[in-house]
Amino acid sequence: MLQLRLQNDLVVLLSVSDMLSVFRCSFVVALLLAAAVLVAHSPGAPIAEALAPRDLALRRGLGDMRVSRECVASGLLESNQTLSLVRCALARNLDGTDGWRQQWALSPESLEQNAELHTREMWNSSDKLQKQLLTEYKGCVGYDCDTTLTFRYMEDAWELTKPGKHPRIFRFGNWDPICAPAEKQINYRYALESWFYMQFIGNFAGLVDDPQAADFVYLPFCIRFLLEGFTEQELSSGRSVTYLNYEGNFVEAAVRRVDDYLFSLVQRLSHMPEYAQCVQRKGCRFLVVSIDSPRNVYTKFAAAMGEKVTFVTYMGMSGWAPRQPGNLYWTDLHNMSLQGDVEAFVAEDEVPDGCRAACKLHCRQEPAAIEEATDIVLPWSQLYQWTRRSEQRSSRNLLAFFAGGESSCSRKVLLRVFEEQFVTDIRRCTLEPFSKWCLRGSTLVFPASVRLEQRMWSELAYRSQICLVPDGDCAMSIRLIEVIMHGCVPMIITNRMLPPFHEYIKWREIAFFVREDEIPILPKILDRIAREPAVLGWMQRRLRETSRHFDYTLIATGTLSTLISRRALSFRLPEYWSSR
Repeated sequence: MLQLRLQNDLVVLLSVSDMLSVFRCSFVVALLLAAAVLVAHSPGAPIAEALAPRDLALRRGLGDMRVSRECVASGLLESNQTLSLVRCALARNLDGTDGWRQQWALSPESLEQNAELHTREMWNSSDKLQKQLLTEYKGCVGYDCDTTLTFRYMEDAWELTKPGKHPRIFRFGNWDPICAPAEKQINYRYALESWFYMQFIGNFAGLVDDPQAADFVYLPFCIRFLLEGFTEQELSSGRSVTYLNYEGNFVEAAVRRVDDYLFSLVQRLSHMPEYAQCVQRKGCRFLVVSIDSPRNVYTKFAAAMGEKVTFVTYMGMSGWAPRQPGNLYWTDLHNMSLQGDVEAFVAEDEVPDGCRAACKLHCRQEPAAIEEATDIVLPWSQLYQWTRRSEQRSSRNLLAFFAGGESSCSRKVLLRVFEEQFVTDIRRCTLEPFSKWCLRGSTLVFPASVRLEQRMWSELAYRSQICLVPDGDCAMSIRLIEVIMHGCVPMIITNRMLPPFHEYIKWREIAFFVREDEIPILPKILDRIAREPAVLGWMQRRLRETSRHFDYTLIATGTLSTLISRRALSFRLPEYWSSR
């Protein structure tokens, strides 16, 4: 028996009898093939040379390569069996035909057209749908409404409809000329700053010309665009590179250059009357939009802004989750713990007492990335939207699913826990005579070396009831919004994530929360959840309402306006708002 290790993750076992069953050839031909492999594997002959083509090594472990390729050629039709899709993904990855091809990449012309369409739809759809929802919720009393929205959202949204309560924003100048290329990044997942500058502010009803009448003075910075440019320069310079792990695995030299640029810019602005007036007025704050939270990344700039700034960001990271009542984490709600488990959790390094993270880095909270009462965490912009298929449950034959790299210590633990199960399931399904049903109810956690095309990932997300969402480079991952748009209930594995719109969304009703040190018992947790299909179905159905608040062509823009209004009124009318 030959044991071949492919990409250090999949172990494929070949034997003479295996070859007979796979190729269904005549007895003589099968013996000739087996003999050829054995001869080629004589001492000194590399295994790669013994398998020419490499498809021979994959046929027994992954199934018929021809069928796997057809599932891709056919556009991943829903009629394809899940096992065929998995084989297809593995085969394409192992033979080098796949490699994170970004199917959502758009041409500049498409970006411009989508931006124009987005401009028209953003406000019309958002205002119309939000008014419709408010009408539906008008009769709600307290928390009696059957909705995933908090009562605070309904109060704030109604408050926004009253005269004089709309937030007033003064745009302090235009972008620096260095930011001009970033204007073409609209509709790209890293285009928050350009979208806010060109679309949100450009169409904002509360834009004012007098800074003394403004609740917010918006400072138009293209921070992420600068970071990417400086990072490219540093990586191509030939100098040694140091990464800042806590900040998001950014190149340290690039971060420092952006920080210095922003700091010097603030120093120049501080001498202008528009800036000075906001500093002096109690009811005024600066509004800064940055994909990466400046509080823990650009610390010198954040310190220069002081307490007079509200950051709008994607990167929600704080101690919010551990502070929530006892029924946020699934194990607390079901009285389940690690105690007595066969495989005790071992952190990557020594963690402080009381911290239940996978490594010391995930216990760190200083400097704080988010001020929960001041800053605003937005959902990542991405191209998926809620569809009819998102609502389907009958086609979800996988219990849980995850595919991703080892970009955090918690991901490493997750992949290690499910590594053996993945290989065993694929091997078992290949051997079973009715293998097309064998993955039903399974949990698929792909090894880190197996990278899925975006459309393959999407197809498997549509077929999964639960999608695992551990921390990546940062606590807040774009995958959280993507899985929700697929109708897949997120299982958020974190100790430090602050989810978007946390004040307005009842997150415990649409997502499972699991601590990082509970990853070793995750198979048991999933098994328990699978026994309660009614609860899982109830959560999946509630994703639809929530998804609209994460879609920038629907209500996300209105929800952002409502939250900005709440922030404005909190310091414009502190006595009134503190009682709410």
